[in-house]
Amino acid sequence: MAEGKKEPVYALSLEAVQLQMKIMQGIVTGESPQKVLSLVLQGLHIRFPESMAAIWAEERRDHKRKLMLLATYRLSIDMSAWELHFSDEPSLSSPTDPMLMVFQEQCRDLGIDSVYGFPILNTKGHRVGWMGMAFHPSRTLTDAERPFIWPYVQIAGLVIEKEQLDRENDFLVHYDYLTEIPNRRFFHELLTKEMERSREEHTPLSLAILDLDNFKEINDTYGHLAGDFVLKTVAQRLQKKIGSEFGVARLGGDEFACLFPGFHKEEAFQTMLDLYKVLEEPVTWKEHTLSILASIGIASSPEDSIEEETLLRLADASLYQAKKSEHVRIQTYVSEKINVEI
Repeated sequence: MAEGKKEPVYALSLEAVQLQMKIMQGIVTGESPQKVLSLVLQGLHIRFPESMAAIWAEERRDHKRKLMLLATYRLSIDMSAWELHFSDEPSLSSPTDPMLMVFQEQCRDLGIDSVYGFPILNTKGHRVGWMGMAFHPSRTLTDAERPFIWPYVQIAGLVIEKEQLDRENDFLVHYDYLTEIPNRRFFHELLTKEMERSREEHTPLSLAILDLDNFKEINDTYGHLAGDFVLKTVAQRLQKKIGSEFGVARLGGDEFACLFPGFHKEEAFQTMLDLYKVLEEPVTWKEHTLSILASIGIASSPEDSIEEETLLRLADASLYQAKKSEHVRIQTYVSEKINVEI
């Protein structure tokens, strides 16, 4: 810089100040992250009228990163191209980060060459996303301009961190940490809702409770890690066989539940019979082959009861009777056991 020449000093306009207040109000009142982050990008555009920008967040699970576009401003880009999966871990400032490369490529397709990427950090200093800015016509950010960008990047970090914490808390409240399927609380809420709908619409509903007969033996013989592996395998088989349109949950210990809205008792029985055959397929734990033995009890509404607590009790009573069977251990709520030879 030439001697005596100073970088211009930029002041926030009244419009920018009002928008920042609106952003903070959105955070406090729980507005959706997409809406708040759109305001963040709008604030950047007030300061940099020639800019276009996008914000995406990272999710990490099983040592992989999932990146999802959350907000854009003045950029017509393909949303689907932003939901990508990566297993690499580039540094914070890596110019070869996959998402920055996608952002640069899409900007170049629009004839834009001036592109900047800013890592978004949470309050612990961990990266939770990226903000990409592009300028058309092309230009270079000056040192005096950068301080006006970082507050928006920091706000984006707060928004993304809060949204991730909210989802994590919801997961802990409603999902089983080990198997990652709904827990007892979630299932009871779903059962109450579906029973109410069943009563209002006069439609059937069936409930099945499943218990592993030899789970204690597996735990005692091979250890709790083997037991955890079996529980996760059962949860996966339940979800794969029954599907996401029905309620599948782990009630606790080695007990699971399945909810079938619109199913009569016979339909639920046939579905669980098909599942029973899949469940009994052995699993391999290290060098050991483990057998899975299960018992299943079924009760239906309105045939057996129109009250959720009673229906649960009857399904549980049917489960107790199923454990006495010498054949396939599936019992519907009737006076006699149903024995089915396979």
